[in-house]
Amino acid sequence: MTSTPLRDRPRWQLAGLAIAALGALAALTWLAATYIPLGVDWFLHFQPDTTLWLSGGTRLYDEETTGFYHPPWGIWFLVPYVLIPNPYGLALLRITSLLMLAACAWVFTRPGRQRLWGIVLAIVNLHTWDLIYRGQITALDALGAAFGWVAVRKTNPWLLGVGYVLLSISPPNTIPFALVLLWHTWRWWKRRDFWYSLVIPALVGAVSFIMFPRWPWRWVDNVVSRPPSEAPGAPWFTSIWWAARRLDLSIVFPWAIVVITAGITLWAWRRVNANQAERSDPDHLLAYLMLFTTAFFVVTPWALSYRYVLLYAMVVPWLVGWRLDVVLGIHLLTLLPVARVYIGYENSWIDVAYPIAIFAATVLHLAVFPERTFPAASQPASGG
Repeated sequence: MTSTPLRDRPRWQLAGLAIAALGALAALTWLAATYIPLGVDWFLHFQPDTTLWLSGGTRLYDEETTGFYHPPWGIWFLVPYVLIPNPYGLALLRITSLLMLAACAWVFTRPGRQRLWGIVLAIVNLHTWDLIYRGQITALDALGAAFGWVAVRKTNPWLLGVGYVLLSISPPNTIPFALVLLWHTWRWWKRRDFWYSLVIPALVGAVSFIMFPRWPWRWVDNVVSRPPSEAPGAPWFTSIWWAARRLDLSIVFPWAIVVITAGITLWAWRRVNANQAERSDPDHLLAYLMLFTTAFFVVTPWALSYRYVLLYAMVVPWLVGWRLDVVLGIHLLTLLPVARVYIGYENSWIDVAYPIAIFAATVLHLAVFPERTFPAASQPASGG
């Protein structure tokens, strides 16, 4: 028995579904507002910084907003949530963040049981809980990735432009994904469509210069004078660089990992090129997106556990289509934050084992056991 597509349903059914969805969203928001406490990042940075900007008290990246490292259009996204009184604004942010992660997992998994596994694994883990508890906005990475992939498959430059904007809100870990999309569309799209895909990001950038004059210079000064690695939250970093610092290792250690990761990535990239003859093929692009994104998460200096949600929402659902048993084994590493209770919270670097394992699984899938197992991701889902 097949279900009727939404576009073919009577209007009264669509209206009923919309009302039911809004009711469910309101109920979930109330539950989140009632039973989940205020998040530290929301309370210390996002809400006060946005409120101060709305009142004309800051230009961003000044003495009043030293903890805001996102581009200025990130604060535009926060405005609707800040206008809603606490704790409901934060609760709505948390619920919509979960919906963004679920939507991304939906796009990158096959229909059926694998899709269910992909969504569950993207949401049920301690790193996603960290994002929700803090009141972070990094779920926009996942939504931007989903928009970007769907846009490329549908040759929709305007949706791709929106995806670029979303991917740029929480850099730098989204840069490889965006660059691969940019390279692919330059090479395979019509020039008109390629330039159209940059219109929305260009407009956003132009408006940001009007509303926040000279903001890039202030942003750089803010990062240089108050580097995130020296911020109060630095002990929560989960990178190889923080591991070297905590363990008092030579700088050679993280750089050696960078060289090894780059070498493995280059080798896997060559294998992908050899295994897939048609480079405009969507599976080929998908392989690039997964490979370069996971490699960057291994070596990035800007790593905190809640930023791993891009891996959970995009790469993990894709790997479910290959080997569910391997993914479930790797998922046990998401329990590593519990170990901090016993070894000290400043040893958060142990979480870097997770992106290393995801990168290893991605390389194995693409280069050691190459197989075209993911036709569903080549055609973004429109139904169940």
